[in-house]
Amino acid sequence: MTLKLVRKNPPYGLEEYKRERDKLEFYEDMRDNLMSLVKNSGLSFVDIQDHCGPCPQTLEAWASGRVRKPQLGKMRATLHIIGKKFRDIE
Repeated sequence: MTLKLVRKNPPYGLEEYKRERDKLEFYEDMRDNLMSLVKNSGLSFVDIQDHCGPCPQTLEAWASGRVRKPQLGKMRATLHIIGKKFRDIE
């Protein structure tokens, strides 16, 4: 797993870099845990969409890692559909 950080203007220091890196790792861990819960639930991505969850393309982007920081509202909707809460993915 490699993290790519975009430098902002003005360039920031080492502490800000570490804080941003830790935040991205936290989101990636949450995303990975969420996707394992979705796979274990037995529901397909289309089933989740049918229950008013995120569209299958969003879930596929989470699963493939294209989305690094999923929106918390969409994560909460997905968790609600599979019968879990945020404490289950931390």
